[in-house]
Amino acid sequence: MEVTPPRVVVQTGRISRAQLQNGPLLMLHGGAGPGDPQGERMKEVRRDLQLILQSLIQDRFSFSSPSWLRRVHREPQSPIEQAVLRGAWELERHPGFNAGVGAVLQEDGRARLSASFMESRWRRFSAVINETQYPFASQLAYFLQPEKHRIRDGEGALELTRELGIESQTLETPERYLKWIQQMHEATGRPRPSGTHGTIGCVGLSFDGQLAAVTSTGGVGFEPRGRVGDTPTIAGNFVSERVAVSCTGRGEQIIDLGLAVQLATLVDGGCPLEEALRTLFNEALQRQFSLAAIVVATDREGNPHWGWGTTANTLVWGRIEADRWESC
Repeated sequence: MEVTPPRVVVQTGRISRAQLQNGPLLMLHGGAGPGDPQGERMKEVRRDLQLILQSLIQDRFSFSSPSWLRRVHREPQSPIEQAVLRGAWELERHPGFNAGVGAVLQEDGRARLSASFMESRWRRFSAVINETQYPFASQLAYFLQPEKHRIRDGEGALELTRELGIESQTLETPERYLKWIQQMHEATGRPRPSGTHGTIGCVGLSFDGQLAAVTSTGGVGFEPRGRVGDTPTIAGNFVSERVAVSCTGRGEQIIDLGLAVQLATLVDGGCPLEEALRTLFNEALQRQFSLAAIVVATDREGNPHWGWGTTANTLVWGRIEADRWESC
């Protein structure tokens, strides 16, 4: 949905618990902000997201684990884990989104990916930061769930892929390389460009009340090597007993606001979802922050809710309720 900043846009809804018997409640986002994509590419990305939503419904949210996950017996066990990992996989493998294959390039011309995973049963946060070998960083983050050391930097992620026998893959695409060349020319003798590029995310709620959230990104684009945004932190991806949140936008601003964990804390404390979203996004607007979030939650009576909020001028999002979908 396109909006004209500066303003807050929030939308929420509620479904019956009975509807969850036919399939999970899912929210997906493909990024927010003024930088990428724009114009016709924005239309293409929205069409692509619609196809992804239709594919998820058609396949009943099934997730075909890669061979390396099966080999180490780390396949997702719960339906909601399968659903959010499948949603993330679809977005990461599509070069139109800034995650996985087709992610933006950092200042040195390399693509570096970060991702995080969390769910409501064990409430463990796991993440990889600036990994360069495997396009589905969300799966690496999921793999780390039962590990003692659940957050790995680029070197740690590289060692992990070697230990798991994961074949190295090229993340860079010709389109992103040409964009990097353009940014190199623009940066000559000028301040570094500071565009905003999207992140992808998927949050879900199942009939038995389990929640999960996964967020994955290629970063800002042309940022200094080693820069870390909000995605591998609980400011960008967080799940409590009743709330699952995934964020996108300017990473440093999301961290400054502590957006995901603050939103979950407000709702857990009894604040209605719409009120919690408006409270945080009004603060974001006052601080001139450009960011967005998607969320699924249950109230104290166990009723399912969904919502999203943004102060950015664009947000690519979609929602699935069992066998029907909506996107913008």
